[in-house]
Amino acid sequence: MSLLTAIAIATLFAILGFPFRHYQCWLSFNKPGTALGTIIYLIFAGGGGGLLGWGMAELGDAHPTANPLVNGVLFGIVGALVLRADFTAGPKSDFVRHHLGDARSALTASIKWTAALLDDISSRRIEAWLSAMPDDQLCDEALRIKAHIDDQPSEIVPDRAKKAMYARLVPAMEQLDDSDHRARRRPCDVYAFSDLCQSKRI
Repeated sequence: MSLLTAIAIATLFAILGFPFRHYQCWLSFNKPGTALGTIIYLIFAGGGGGLLGWGMAELGDAHPTANPLVNGVLFGIVGALVLRADFTAGPKSDFVRHHLGDARSALTASIKWTAALLDDISSRRIEAWLSAMPDDQLCDEALRIKAHIDDQPSEIVPDRAKKAMYARLVPAMEQLDDSDHRARRRPCDVYAFSDLCQSKRI
């Protein structure tokens, strides 16, 4: 009972681990791929986190309450927090090094891999969507996304990041206006606009 509860609680924390706009972006461009990637992510982050919290309790013979359900909730919370904790700084106890380090590292690497998978799938679909647009619509879409990014506060999108995005956007749009370079430059322009489009989820 406590193990299943721990997995359920850790899965809830895992769902909340990504902002809603990330799910919205992924789903907008690839629903089947997002569903599969999310399931893989929840197996690693939710199942692994719950198992990690429960396993820690079993190794430490910890039974904080007499209620298995409450214990499972606590184990799930601990497992979810351990996955997000930073053990790279400061001294490490033998317990952390031997019992948590390897498992946490493997789960964290798997979670990052899954997040990258979801981003890559969306990126391919975004490039294909933009490639099918005529030049005028492509520029309009880029300007619309730029306006969205302009509206983001600096704590979400720092000014340095905005400047870097604009440094790629402006030359790409200028190249589209140049008929001599349009055919040669369009694939590069689409790639630049794709990055800008995906950054809208920020």
